Amino acid sequence: MQSGRAAANDIMIVYRSEYAGDDGSFQSDLAAITREAIEHNSAQDITGVLLHHNHVFVQVLEGSTDGLELLMNKLRKDRRHRNIEVLLDGRIRVRAFSDWSMRAFDLNDESSLSLPILQQLTDTFRRSFSTAESTLMQFHQVMLGAIARKNRTPPPTGV
Repeated sequence: MQSGRAAANDIMIVYRSEYAGDDGSFQSDLAAITREAIEHNSAQDITGVLLHHNHVFVQVLEGSTDGLELLMNKLRKDRRHRNIEVLLDGRIRVRAFSDWSMRAFDLNDESSLSLPILQQLTDTFRRSFSTAESTLMQFHQVMLGAIARKNRTPPPTGV
């Protein structure tokens, strides 16, 4: 993963949502979500990563304010998502995922998101986000919470 310079109006949005479909359709819906995201995001110069665990999604999106506003409106209407909650929203200096129109990680799969990848995500996030240190702490809590749920251990407090 390489970082790339962000345009002047680029932002990063991190949101969480819940899968709203049937259990039996999850894998096919996830494949469709990923495929559609790659196609749409490539055309709209949107980059990002999708993490999922037990039918809960956490997605990091990077792009222009207008592009991400349109995408978030589309996601709010998507029958596969419910309870969308924006966790972070702010300007960035550098794109963390400039080489990924979309990449998905299954946190149920132990090999999917390793600690080195988490460190790389965190380091890139730290360089790219131009907001307060508390925003980085929020991101850390989201990521550590996802890993803790994967490992069924409580996330650390006061990180």
